[in-house]
Amino acid sequence: MKLIATMPGGNLEVIPTTEDKEMQIEYNGIQFKDSLKLISSPLRSIVAQTLGGNLDLYVHTKQQLRKYCESRGKQWSDEYIDLLTRKEPMFYSLIKSYESLNNTVIPSREQCIDDMKGEMMPQDEYDDMVKLWKTFDIKTWGEYYELYNVLDVTLMADAFEHFRNTTLNAFGVDPMHYITAPQMAYSLFLKVTMEGDHSKSSLMTLARKWAQDIMRINANEGLAEKQLVKVFLNRMGEFYDSKGIRLMETNDIDDFMRLLKNLRGGITQIVKRHAKVDIDNKEQATSSQGIYYLDANNLYGGAMHRMMPYELVGVPERQEVMEKINHDPNGWVQSLKTFGKYGFFIECDIEAPVELHDKFNDLPFFPKNDIVDKVKEVNTPKLICDLVPRQKYLVHYSLLQLGIQQGYRVTHIHHIIRFKQAPFIFEYVNMLSEKRAKSKTTVEKNLYKLLANSTYGKFVETGLKRMKVKFANTWNEHMIAGITMYSENLIGIKLNTPVRRVVKPFFIGFAILDMSKHIIYDFYYNVLKNTFDSVELLGQDTDSLIVQLSDKGNIVHKMCDMYKSFDFSELDNTSYFYGELVKYYEHEVDKSKFPSLDSFLNFNKKLPGPIFKDEHNGYRITEFVGLRPKMYCFVDEKHVIHNAAKGVPRNVVIDGERISVKNIDLYKRVFEAKRNGNVIIEGSFKRINN
Repeated sequence: MKLIATMPGGNLEVIPTTEDKEMQIEYNGIQFKDSLKLISSPLRSIVAQTLGGNLDLYVHTKQQLRKYCESRGKQWSDEYIDLLTRKEPMFYSLIKSYESLNNTVIPSREQCIDDMKGEMMPQDEYDDMVKLWKTFDIKTWGEYYELYNVLDVTLMADAFEHFRNTTLNAFGVDPMHYITAPQMAYSLFLKVTMEGDHSKSSLMTLARKWAQDIMRINANEGLAEKQLVKVFLNRMGEFYDSKGIRLMETNDIDDFMRLLKNLRGGITQIVKRHAKVDIDNKEQATSSQGIYYLDANNLYGGAMHRMMPYELVGVPERQEVMEKINHDPNGWVQSLKTFGKYGFFIECDIEAPVELHDKFNDLPFFPKNDIVDKVKEVNTPKLICDLVPRQKYLVHYSLLQLGIQQGYRVTHIHHIIRFKQAPFIFEYVNMLSEKRAKSKTTVEKNLYKLLANSTYGKFVETGLKRMKVKFANTWNEHMIAGITMYSENLIGIKLNTPVRRVVKPFFIGFAILDMSKHIIYDFYYNVLKNTFDSVELLGQDTDSLIVQLSDKGNIVHKMCDMYKSFDFSELDNTSYFYGELVKYYEHEVDKSKFPSLDSFLNFNKKLPGPIFKDEHNGYRITEFVGLRPKMYCFVDEKHVIHNAAKGVPRNVVIDGERISVKNIDLYKRVFEAKRNGNVIIEGSFKRINN
């Protein structure tokens, strides 16, 4: 941006994410986009997994490196490309000034330390760097730095072109027409939903898949598969007859404000700070207890498989109607049909009876955005799960029904938002799930998962917080909301937008969020609590549960009994869980239904929630420490550590000693608060303007 400020004239347009980050910069008609917004993987992984050893795909890399060699009087050889099919390492920490680039000696591996990680350059990367240095007869650090940058740009260009071709072939859309993957995902969703093959035979095939999916997860509400097929065809017929999704209009403003006020994201919390299991104890060797980190497969994708709203329709709220409903509000809510033509958002007062507080203490229903008064200097609302009665709480009727089934009671219904519903997102999410299951690379798997999950993000997008950013060299601007100084010649001005349009079906996002909570609550109360003698929630992170299970029997065998709720496909074949599962398969499984061990392991492979998997791949967790939401750590029997520390870099300096945050002893030290220490955090921070 500072460089652009020095260029004469020209038209500068920017689409920012924050005051110091831009998604797109357009200067005189030339667009510069952030590729990370479309492919959210490290370049090393992208190149290795998408281009790999296919040298024909390195078009730009070969072209530019040929020019690079010619400019230095070096004869190009096709053998060089084998050396250049990976992202090369760089010793950034050694470059302290321009003079550093004149150094002529290859730095030793001991000198190549990553300041952020506090780690030495891996041996294989260092060997690659030395080989490249010698092959290209590099004289100085500056020459290596130049070659490093040429490779970075050309490898990214080749990888992105491959990404474009893959996306075009798979979906018929070009990523270059989009700024972010969520933007592309929403466009792709509309294309598949409204322009796909909706012939009678195609709809019947899709209906059978949906019915089988609903039967598989036991969400059929007592209906047979044939009845579910009929439900799908009826609801989707109504959807197409209505011409698809209808956006909210000006006369829906009151309902829009209710939805906006009650919008609630994912639940993240720490319920118990510390838990430990002694797996070497003979009394516990029979798997009588264990700590499990259970992650929902594509939680939002699972929610989008369900019935979703596509059009808000009025409901008469005459006094006599509301009086009749409030005569028995719980009975009325329970009478609503899961697969009916109409669904409901219900604004009500609801509470948990005092005698059931112990039951709901770990995971109360109906979380609420609230300010935590006892935390100093924090005024941002947090999503709180507590047992305080709710007043005028707007909730999807399916989640409300689940709460009532578990013991909550509705005391009064204030308002009802009725909507037409159908499983119209299933086609899109199912397509991505099938592609993800067939993917052979992590990059492709992540892409298909992102395309499914990020669609939800567009549904909850209102555009109300968006602002325009203009650039100027005078102060004669109106509606200024804020200023960012890039240099003495260029300032960025945030402008208030007088007219804001809501152009996304916001109510769908609201339903997805509530239905995703339905999946979590249903699994916790109706599956885990109904199966094991004791279930204690340790923590929760949006789409995962950290639980401590205790039982008189074998926990792993009981989980195998619950195979419809679990994805065993990623279990490590050397893990304890895998060994117990093999025993279970040999003695307990009906071989006519599952003729091979693989068929049992892969029964729910990559299927969306409510399917859960063990994030530690079958290895037993021995200890857990949770400090606060998004800040926890646990270690398993193989001493593999999984940690989360939002906002904290991988390494910190404590009392002069560099310590990795991926260290359970550090979490225990903070938890036990034995002593204070001086902590230095190193990293990239937001630009500070004078």
